[in-house]
Amino acid sequence: TTAVTIGAALIGVALGQTTPCESYDVASGTGVCNGTNVNIANVLCANGFDANVCKATLASTSGGNSETYFFKGTPTGLPIGPLIQSDCSTSDFPGSGVAMALTYQDFGNPAGCYPAADVQGSVLTYSMNGAALGSVSLNFNVNTDAAGTQRDGFIKITCVSGGPTSNFAYTTVGDAGHASQYEIDVVADCSGGGGPPPPPPPPGPAPPGPAPPGPPTTPGGQTGGKSDPETSPTGWILVGCFLFFSVAYFGGGYAYNWKVKGAESGERVPQKEFWVGMPGLIKDGFCFVKAKIKKEEYTPL
Repeated sequence: TTAVTIGAALIGVALGQTTPCESYDVASGTGVCNGTNVNIANVLCANGFDANVCKATLASTSGGNSETYFFKGTPTGLPIGPLIQSDCSTSDFPGSGVAMALTYQDFGNPAGCYPAADVQGSVLTYSMNGAALGSVSLNFNVNTDAAGTQRDGFIKITCVSGGPTSNFAYTTVGDAGHASQYEIDVVADCSGGGGPPPPPPPPGPAPPGPAPPGPPTTPGGQTGGKSDPETSPTGWILVGCFLFFSVAYFGGGYAYNWKVKGAESGERVPQKEFWVGMPGLIKDGFCFVKAKIKKEEYTPL
């Protein structure tokens, strides 16, 4: 048998899973991670490949591509292509230690079948959940196909003592978040059902005490402090006042110039000269400020 130890090259290490296990035997699917015996052979379909079981499917959300990831994580890897899926040819998978295969259908039509990772060179890594193993990830080695395209993938196993040891529910996010590195997720008993139970988790935080008293309220029932702009009437009052005086100014001035002064229609706007000259005043103001900032001589327009 071939054991992959901590000194192995960490090729295709799963995202967020950076601590290598002390040892991993690729032939038996067993290893030691942080002093804990791990047996994931059943998760890896080590006892035989079943195309209806050893897979995870990523369904299309738009009626287009649907992707399926077949896997077998022990030395011989996946069988020859047609035993995986009818549109996989023997040349795709000749039975030479391919750990993962990507197949997809495009709008219901067989469209592709690719090797996605190799068995030999796989690395087992782990993460902790308190004092117990939280998860282990088998990171397959990179596969380079005949066209020179490189792909790899990993199986992330969330460890639950007393969890499934068969009939696993495999899911996948494909290569979302890590291009050409395909992810399969599963929950299992990482000891294979034969290991000791993990130590109990540390006690949780103490329950919260009584909530602090809220802010004081005014006699009208509103909370003290700054008023909420969405509920305060002040803003609407100011807007109403502005609109009222604007209408009174322009309407009253227009009527006065028309009825009292007898002004022609073009001359009835109150303070017409001021409003006509307003754009020039604004422009002149900007030029004045610009000249002061740049310390240049200011010439009025």
